[in-house]
Amino acid sequence: MRNFCCLLIILFLNKKNLVAQEYEYQKTIDSLLLQIKNNANVEVKNSLTYKIAQNYYYIGNNDLSKLYLDSVLLSSKDNRLKYRSFVLLQDIHRKNNNIKKRLEVLKELLSVSNKIDTEHSVDANTRVASYFSEFMKIDSAEFYINKIKGNALKVKNDTISSFFYEEMGILQSIKGEHELALENYLTSLEIRENNNLSGIPRLYNNIAIEFQNSSQFEQSNEYLKKALRLGNNENPDLVASCYYNMGVNFQELGEQEKAFQAFSKVTGYEIRSTNMLNAKAASFYNIGYYYQLKNQIDSSKLNSYRALDIVNDTKNDYLKLLILQDLSNSYLLENKLDSAKVFLNSTFSIIKENGYDDQKAYAFHLLAKIDSIGKDYKASLISYKEAIRIKDSLSNIKNSDKIKELQVQFATLEKEKEIESLNNENNAKELSLAKQKLQTFVLMVAVSFSFCILLIIIYRYLLKRKNNRVLQKKNDEIEIKNQNLIRRGKELERSIKDKEVLLKEIFHRVKNNLQLVSSMLNLQAENYNNYMVNDFVSRSQDRILSMSLVHQILYKGKDIDNVNFKQYLSGLMEAIKSSFDFTDSDIKFIISSDDEFYDIDVAIPLGIIINELVHNSMKYAFLETKEGKIEILSEKTEDGKTKITVSDDGPGFSKSDTEQESYGLRLVNLLVRQIKGKINFSSVSGTRAEIIF
Repeated sequence: MRNFCCLLIILFLNKKNLVAQEYEYQKTIDSLLLQIKNNANVEVKNSLTYKIAQNYYYIGNNDLSKLYLDSVLLSSKDNRLKYRSFVLLQDIHRKNNNIKKRLEVLKELLSVSNKIDTEHSVDANTRVASYFSEFMKIDSAEFYINKIKGNALKVKNDTISSFFYEEMGILQSIKGEHELALENYLTSLEIRENNNLSGIPRLYNNIAIEFQNSSQFEQSNEYLKKALRLGNNENPDLVASCYYNMGVNFQELGEQEKAFQAFSKVTGYEIRSTNMLNAKAASFYNIGYYYQLKNQIDSSKLNSYRALDIVNDTKNDYLKLLILQDLSNSYLLENKLDSAKVFLNSTFSIIKENGYDDQKAYAFHLLAKIDSIGKDYKASLISYKEAIRIKDSLSNIKNSDKIKELQVQFATLEKEKEIESLNNENNAKELSLAKQKLQTFVLMVAVSFSFCILLIIIYRYLLKRKNNRVLQKKNDEIEIKNQNLIRRGKELERSIKDKEVLLKEIFHRVKNNLQLVSSMLNLQAENYNNYMVNDFVSRSQDRILSMSLVHQILYKGKDIDNVNFKQYLSGLMEAIKSSFDFTDSDIKFIISSDDEFYDIDVAIPLGIIINELVHNSMKYAFLETKEGKIEILSEKTEDGKTKITVSDDGPGFSKSDTEQESYGLRLVNLLVRQIKGKINFSSVSGTRAEIIF
């Protein structure tokens, strides 16, 4: 209760301070309005109007600020005042997240800057580059930076110089040139600290990010602490950014509790910019991951859903993909496989639409785990193999890209050497011409120039040696990674082979166990001198045999997933013939089938169905004759289904025979439904059964 009262007092005092501040700004506005009323000079009025717009901007009333700025821009002919007005108007559109209007204002800013001086041109181009960097349009940002690079280094205005170096650092950071980015940030920081300029906390944060990119996480945290000490009065986006980067550093250092505290602080700030909303979503995501590690799945899911709500608004598909994967894993840990699969399917949709191949392997890995827990081991194995294949593919692409990058760097160095050589030749010619005019002067120039050339050569030599060391180090790292990947690939291949051997052993044992059951039935039947019992045992043995044959083919074959149906039918027919005493009969078996392959879930039911139908033909079709044929035909229908026909040339059957359904026929109908097919019987020139599935 005491803490709650203290909190209320703090809130009241803060509100009181804000009201007092707003009152002071309003007093200033009233004073400026009075001055405008008493002044006849148009440009003085415009200058006072701009100050009113500034004060409304400080209060947070962007609409009134924009209204006064529009008035200045319509009536003023002072380009410097118009420039300041466009700068403020651009910032208002930035806060309102009005991207289109913001770009229009920046174009006007460029136009006005060209009418003033070089300093304003540098500042305007830097602001445009900053806009394009913010939206990751690197080529456009680089164009505007390169456009004013030469002039920027000559500018005497410390604020503009500092801003230019900072923007250079941002652009180089996006391009992955982290050493150059850090160098430019430190130059910008030195200018600001020496001249007591604003924006130092933001620079501390940017420098911390570069140390983070270089895996110097403790150094990064030191700069973030500096930023937080100075930046508490700055915008909440910056403070939230500092805490978010601190959370990332603690994660990398393995300090999960501190990372959790930092990410929790991010979620407490009211954030407006899209980039920081994504950081807030990432913070909820990391908090969810923390709870997942603690096995607090409900808390993990709650934070993941909060993150999902944000990214649905910011349209950050990559972050959404990570969150959906995390939710899928949470449901998997709860053994809610259907929910886990729903979220995983959503991740596959995002990967398909955006081509996020770096997350594809993990998605298949999750799918393999889900199928494995669901006891769909075949699907799990397929997903697991796909995950390995994608990882290997990405690794190969990464290595190829690295080699190309090194080749480009080498080609650039060679080109620079060639240019340097051409420059040296050109300089030598110029020296030779000058020598003819003034021998003494040329001699002094030649000596000076030779000394400069020597320094350049020494510098280039040292630079090349440094670059060679860097290249050699990178090559060594790549070689180590390649060796690790090859070793891992061999281990995985060996693991897969071991599992295939294990599956074959399982098929072999299943086949032996089925034969053992058949033998036990045979021994049991010898104790009974009853035709019905013996017939039941015989039929049961044949059904067991049809299942055993499938496992025998899988055990002996190279393919452990599918059964060669033609080979299977041949073996089944031989087994059925041997079970009937037709020594004095001429019954022919005709099998017409292509080399079709079925998995075990289809092959076993089909084998039992055909076994039953052929048994019925052997038993009833040739009672009055010793000659005949039984034909089995497998073919494809027009709609892509498979049709298997079992027929004989016996006397056929009557309608009453099919109405009095025996156990065998009930079994046939049940198994046909199991393979999602249908069966039709006809009795024209014998008995004919058609199975379509």
